[in-house]
Amino acid sequence: MQTVAILFIFLIGFQICKAEVQEWCSKEPLKNVFRVCSQKTGVGKAEIYRVIYFHPPQSFNEKCFRACSMIECQYYNVDGTLKHDTAHRVAKVLSAGDLFKYELVKRVVSHCLHTAPLHNNVCDTTEAFIQCFVTLSPVKVSLDRALP
Repeated sequence: MQTVAILFIFLIGFQICKAEVQEWCSKEPLKNVFRVCSQKTGVGKAEIYRVIYFHPPQSFNEKCFRACSMIECQYYNVDGTLKHDTAHRVAKVLSAGDLFKYELVKRVVSHCLHTAPLHNNVCDTTEAFIQCFVTLSPVKVSLDRALP
């Protein structure tokens, strides 16, 4: 009986932690990530606008802003690879509660996790990953509904 109670508490704790991770990069936390990364990379409002609507970057700093955002949102492992739950988390943020869109985006992002090329720097790797899912997505994706 005690084992069942401990397992139950563990599962509840896991679900709470999982919910926190999933919400880490939307609304105010995402806005704060953008603020921190814009200071680190020197990008301005025009570049952030292009990120929100997934328009192609116009500079290497803009690519690095995108990479910084993904790092701050904890999408990367310590070794520089994208985490296995990235498809779920990205789809959750981009779908903004639309279950149909969530499934479509998750499928495309999952595909890109395995097919986007790795580069010798995180800025180009991030951009290849983003362009992969933006190009292949059957639905329009943006971060406008993920921000406050």
